[in-house]
Amino acid sequence: PLRYVRFGSRGDDLGIVARDLRPAGRAGEGGPAAWQVFVSVRSHAAEPRQVLVALRRGERTLAARRVELPPRGEAGVTFEERLEPGPIEVRLLPLAAGGELDPFPLDDVAYLVVPADLRPRIALLSEGPAPAWERALLAAGARIEPLPPGGDDPSLRLVVVEGRPPARLPPRDAILVQPSEQVGPLTPGPEVLRPRLTAWDRTDPALRFLELGDLERELASARPLTLAAGAKVLVQGQDAEGQPLVLAASYREGQARRIVLAFDPHQSAWPLKASFPIFVRNVLEAAVERAELPPGGVLAGAPLSVAVAREVHQAELRGPDGEERSLTARAGHVAVDGLTRVGHYRLRAGDYWVDFGVNLADPAEGEIAPAQRLETDAPQVEGVPERKRPFEVGRFFALFALIALTLEAWAYHRRW
Repeated sequence: PLRYVRFGSRGDDLGIVARDLRPAGRAGEGGPAAWQVFVSVRSHAAEPRQVLVALRRGERTLAARRVELPPRGEAGVTFEERLEPGPIEVRLLPLAAGGELDPFPLDDVAYLVVPADLRPRIALLSEGPAPAWERALLAAGARIEPLPPGGDDPSLRLVVVEGRPPARLPPRDAILVQPSEQVGPLTPGPEVLRPRLTAWDRTDPALRFLELGDLERELASARPLTLAAGAKVLVQGQDAEGQPLVLAASYREGQARRIVLAFDPHQSAWPLKASFPIFVRNVLEAAVERAELPPGGVLAGAPLSVAVAREVHQAELRGPDGEERSLTARAGHVAVDGLTRVGHYRLRAGDYWVDFGVNLADPAEGEIAPAQRLETDAPQVEGVPERKRPFEVGRFFALFALIALTLEAWAYHRRW
């Protein structure tokens, strides 16, 4: 049978295997916003363990909980605190000061970042009033701002454009409402009066939980879209003669998703239906999820893309050890790799910067006990205990013989 040697003996590791950060309330006049910090701690020990879970900022402890962990089990911990924006950490500590916790300290700390603003920033471009979009965006928790003079802002999460789009769209997710000219692989056609909505893609994230059947005959007009390669149909319809129409579609431009509507919601009853604010919230949540770094941090070793200004071509990344390295920015994004060290990071691109944490979070990474058996294709794979190599004396006899031979040769030549 195939055999391997087991190294190590301890398997009593404790580790943080899940973490998250969610808002519990908005900031008030008296201080910062309230946040909930969720942590799951796992024990690989065969006996119950007790540990102190501390929420910290730098060397200051903000809150602490005493947790009892079952054998080879997990326990959850929740903190609810008012937290200033910036890096924080959750750390496992022994109950006794100076005591030993476990032999694998890397998963004893989780690195998180409290965001500076709870509301995603949205740019709304319209040639006239857009009350339906404003109400829906504000209801979804967005902060509506004008598009910056440079045409881009890395903190923007979504751009809504009514009518003719700008010559160059920012590299962010966008909703384009009845564009008057071609956008990407989509070309608007002649106006069609009273189109009939017939089907929509329920599997698309933007159309989740939507019922559009009540809009079957509610559209005043539309400019049906002609699709080229790279476009995806979202909503379909028919004209008065039963000819199929594309009433909404999407495409990707780099990492940004563009959703194009062939009709103006203001010229329909859609803003009065429950499906309209749900649609806006779906699009906004998907845009935020793609663009924002998770407050609970990213996994060590995972690739990462960070939004930066389109005109920026270089960024600086500072790691937890204080060292900096340069990264190249392309099309409004920076690809970050090589995140193998856990801790807090800061990426700076021009005047924009963002903090994020890198963590271990796989329960298998805490399995440090030597494996008794390997799962392979071999019929039998067994582990044998770690053994010290036997002491070899043969080499010393060989050295002694070589010395004796040398002395004999020296004596022989000296005699002659």
